[in-house]
Amino acid sequence: MATAEEAALADIMAEALQSYDAANYQTAFKLWTRAAGRGDTDALVAMANMHRQGEGRAKSLSKAAELYKKAAEQGNGVGQLNYGEVLEQGYGVQRDLINAYVWYGMAGLGGNLWARRRQNDLLTTLNPSQTAAALEALKKAQRTFK
Repeated sequence: MATAEEAALADIMAEALQSYDAANYQTAFKLWTRAAGRGDTDALVAMANMHRQGEGRAKSLSKAAELYKKAAEQGNGVGQLNYGEVLEQGYGVQRDLINAYVWYGMAGLGGNLWARRRQNDLLTTLNPSQTAAALEALKKAQRTFK
């Protein structure tokens, strides 16, 4: 049974999604900001997506990257996948293939099959020293972000 706080958070998330689906982006963003403040990492990903697409606000790849990173570091699998992509492509951040590998790996360890595929694809583009660095960085991330 959900606690009162969990139920309230679920209501906020549902209202945010309804607002988003109705193209009421300002309200959706405001509600997702509230939910993120209560610790909901899915709300962080939704806010990042809005920044990435420029929905209801100026497009900002750097702000999207910042929010994906925050969600990723808190264990959100979609945030990890998306942050890996941002790093791989250099969307709003400096391109970083080693850390892209790490975040794809973290999402893959959580069961995200697409992230595993992206990680394996990326591995084929790294040279031997980059591969060694990526594997070591993934081990460190596994200890840091459980």
